[in-house]
Amino acid sequence: MIRFDLDSKPLKIENSMNIKKYTEPVSSLLTYGDARNLRDWSEYMALGFNQEHIQELIKVIQDEDLDNRNAEGAEVWAQVHAWRTLGKLQAIEAIPALVGMLYQIDEYDDDFIAEEFPDVFALIGIAAIPALSEYLLNKDNSLYARVCAAHSICQIALIEDQARSECVARLEASLKPYRDNDGSMNGLIISYLIDLKAVESIDVIRSAYNDECVDLHVCGDCEDVEIELGIRENRSTPRPQFYNPFQSLDLDDDEDDYDYREASSAPTTYFRDSKKIGRNDPCPCGSGKKYKKCCLN
Repeated sequence: MIRFDLDSKPLKIENSMNIKKYTEPVSSLLTYGDARNLRDWSEYMALGFNQEHIQELIKVIQDEDLDNRNAEGAEVWAQVHAWRTLGKLQAIEAIPALVGMLYQIDEYDDDFIAEEFPDVFALIGIAAIPALSEYLLNKDNSLYARVCAAHSICQIALIEDQARSECVARLEASLKPYRDNDGSMNGLIISYLIDLKAVESIDVIRSAYNDECVDLHVCGDCEDVEIELGIRENRSTPRPQFYNPFQSLDLDDDEDDYDYREASSAPTTYFRDSKKIGRNDPCPCGSGKKYKKCCLN
């Protein structure tokens, strides 16, 4: 068993059963340590990775023994290092396995997947768009897993200019059934369309707002979106107001059983200060809770 001190480098212990499953340089990822300390993913290429290692890296991300709910020490980070390496290798072969992990965002509250997979898919590129779009359109998939797929499509377009039209069309297609979508999901899809300056999608965006199917916490109202897209310069109506039942409440993340309907406060005016709200960002309602623990649900 590997014991890992986050303040020091991990010790490479050759008799680890998990390490013996893999050959170098893949096995080195099991001792590479805290992934939060590594910002430049190019460092993985310096370990000697190439296309021949893709299948073994896929095996790592699918290895239940290395899942962060089962692994210990440095091995906890092995799958993170592996999926980053697959991104740097532009591993088209890994697309099904990576898409198959998206459910863990909601099932296990896996923030690393939610935050990093859009960048991983963006590195893999255009080939990932069909699988991500299919996942996004499937209503049987969970909320934030689908949102991550949408975010990934957006990131691909931001890196691959030639993919912009297709990515906008895919995102717009996922917004069209807005009555069946969660309001937060609609808001986040709209935020990605804003990122892509998708003026061509304004008709379906307006329809979603007109039918009150968009969470105003994410992008504000339709006039805010039109301003972001450059369709209008100024608002013609006052900013929307809504009640903030969380004001003056000091709640922990675990206090999910509180009856918020019994709380009351003055209406709060929404001011959008960013293009989208991350699931781990502070909720814009002012509760002090993370968005995923507050108004998202």
